[in-house]
Amino acid sequence: MNDIKCPFCRHPLPATTAEAKANQMKRVEANDPVAIRQKGADCCKKMKFDTAFQYLTKAAELGDIVAHYLLSVMHKNGEVGEKDEIKRVYHLEEAAIGGHPEARYELGMIEFGIGMERMDRAIKHWMIGANLGDEQSVTALKLGYPTGFVMKKDLAAALRAYQTAVDGMKMATDVTLAVGLKDGIGVGMGVSMGNAVSMNGSGFVVSMNGSGSVVLGGVGAGGSPPDPDPSAGVGAGGSSPDPDPSSAGVGAGGSSPDPSAEFWVVGAGFGADGLIIGLMPGPSPSPEVSVLSALAVYHSYIREALILIMVTTTDTEEPETDLMCCASCGTAEVDDIQLRKCTACHLVRYCSVKCQRNHWRQHKQKCKERAAELRDELLFQQPESTHEGDCPICLLPLTLGNDLNVELVCCNKKICDGCFNAHQMREDEEQVENPWLEDSCPLCRHHRPLSDAEVDALTRRRIEANDPIALREAGNDCTVEGDDEKAFQYWSRAAELGDAEAHHHLSVMYWDGEGEGVVEKDEKKKIYHLEEASIRGHPIARRDLGIDDLRNSNEGRRFERAIKHFIIAANLGDEESVDMIKQIHEMGAISIELYAEAVRGYNAAVDATKSPEREAAEGMWDKMRKK
Repeated sequence: MNDIKCPFCRHPLPATTAEAKANQMKRVEANDPVAIRQKGADCCKKMKFDTAFQYLTKAAELGDIVAHYLLSVMHKNGEVGEKDEIKRVYHLEEAAIGGHPEARYELGMIEFGIGMERMDRAIKHWMIGANLGDEQSVTALKLGYPTGFVMKKDLAAALRAYQTAVDGMKMATDVTLAVGLKDGIGVGMGVSMGNAVSMNGSGFVVSMNGSGSVVLGGVGAGGSPPDPDPSAGVGAGGSSPDPDPSSAGVGAGGSSPDPSAEFWVVGAGFGADGLIIGLMPGPSPSPEVSVLSALAVYHSYIREALILIMVTTTDTEEPETDLMCCASCGTAEVDDIQLRKCTACHLVRYCSVKCQRNHWRQHKQKCKERAAELRDELLFQQPESTHEGDCPICLLPLTLGNDLNVELVCCNKKICDGCFNAHQMREDEEQVENPWLEDSCPLCRHHRPLSDAEVDALTRRRIEANDPIALREAGNDCTVEGDDEKAFQYWSRAAELGDAEAHHHLSVMYWDGEGEGVVEKDEKKKIYHLEEASIRGHPIARRDLGIDDLRNSNEGRRFERAIKHFIIAANLGDEESVDMIKQIHEMGAISIELYAEAVRGYNAAVDATKSPEREAAEGMWDKMRKK
């Protein structure tokens, strides 16, 4: 069994309990704070408080927040000398700073106990605890609301944050590995943001759910199926020792991965504490070997167990899973056979185009539904910046609109007027000493074109190089000349190369049906180009999408989508979107909190574009306009 390795560090797993303890002591000697804290916790269970205090103190000095919290409990209970409130608060604060939600809740209770003058601090602690998913903190805020100590908006924000934290932990952490041995030894592994394996030799399965709490269950939870046929597998992952049928869960059967294997049958199921993976060892040299074998294959079999559950809980005619076999003919991805995912939904795989066509009628509905979900996920992500991007010199976001930015014809880049003005001032000073010095581009250092012929030559060169900005600007020039057909061609090429402004121009053409015989009004194409521009950070396109959804808000979720579009546009610095949200708020359709969020996002976006150089350039341009 020496070939069995840890799925994470690839080190051989210990074959006996003595080796496991020796490994722990090695980690303690290497000053591993987690191992030291675990050693201290073990000493606490054995009532060896002095030794536990030494271990926990050392772990806390190394930055372990759980050790800080355990030390606060010891000082509170007087388990190391007399009770010490000052030291208790110190360790609670250290744990809270590190993100320990229970420590944050207890600090709030301490502040609350001091008096009303500390109520603000207590509420802050509970608000942070709620953001970390602590239910006690939420309860404290609820109790404070009827008395007037907690504002309605604060309670609502805490409830939203708590729910977000809990939802975020469900899929990522509510996974339990349970192993049941024939002689009553159990081991559990909680996948909870790096929680370690916990063992229990008294016939219990120890598991940890997403919130970090410990759940004890009998050996049957881990792998004692009521049906001797392992292919039935009802109890492999879903059976529960609790006679209460509400917690029995739903199990998915397992089968031996290798006919010659002697020690496990894999099963999976949904129990009261989330997903349970059940491993039942068969005959093996020793109980310890069985446990370690099961842990070694955990990493390999958890994916198959998840797939098994998905197969048993979906329609048998349309198994929309990530199985490594063709959804049409069942060919497995082995040897030289390569399967390709459906590019629209990414749910199923096919071995050939023929199989994909044959399966389309069966797959069509779910494919379209999932493709629409994926499109919305992409569409409603907040872009990091606007389509204008950042100034390549000062690296601050460019302001919206062309009046405060300078387009460089030579390299087709855009910089802010602050950087251009500073560069111009430096060149003016240098030209005093050297009158023959030519004006140069502040970015590529190429001499700036002095005539229209030079500008045209540079533009043609950029168009031939398929520069999307040059193509879009050429389309703009064509609209000025009245050539809508040529403008459409240039904008289409620029849009294919990912230019957001070109997408927006095309959406306007499809919206109005501009140009005689060029394009006709097309709602679908209009929305497509608006969405493409919005995904790339175009705030006006985003606002137009919101207006379109608002006009059709009688169609179910369209009003909610409109508000989302306006908020995203406001966060990108679009003032008109803020005005739209204000008008909707004044009509009583949205809350003041939502309007305030939009205003904050807009102000932050505008402030991010400000700099002393830009203000100086703007002042200079104002003086020139007045003259």
